[in-house]
Amino acid sequence: MNTFIQFDGYAFLVIGLIVLAFPSPQPGLAIPVSDQDLPPFLQTRRLLAAMFIASALPLIVMGTSVFDSAVLRQIGMVRIASFILVIVLNLIQFKSKRWKAAPLIALISIFTLFTAGYTILIAGLR
Repeated sequence: MNTFIQFDGYAFLVIGLIVLAFPSPQPGLAIPVSDQDLPPFLQTRRLLAAMFIASALPLIVMGTSVFDSAVLRQIGMVRIASFILVIVLNLIQFKSKRWKAAPLIALISIFTLFTAGYTILIAGLR
């Protein structure tokens, strides 16, 4: 059992459920959008939530059932690549100044920690 991969899955499941329950982007936007412009944002955030949940479930299962070092290494490498992509996209959002800085810095920090965690996981595999 790999508790780090499980933790990753549960963390993304919780994030997905929160975004699904509260899809409005208004709290994170530097300049709120009008009520007329809000529906597409809500739909996009619900889709994002569904993708977080969908990616979380396999991680939870893999964390409980994958023991092979080669497979764990591949999982780690794929997660590192996905976190790097998300970090770059968050940095682009940060640079645009359309989003509040504090939530983006928090997300970038969390995703960097997950990247470090997977790097450590891969380094510790035999």
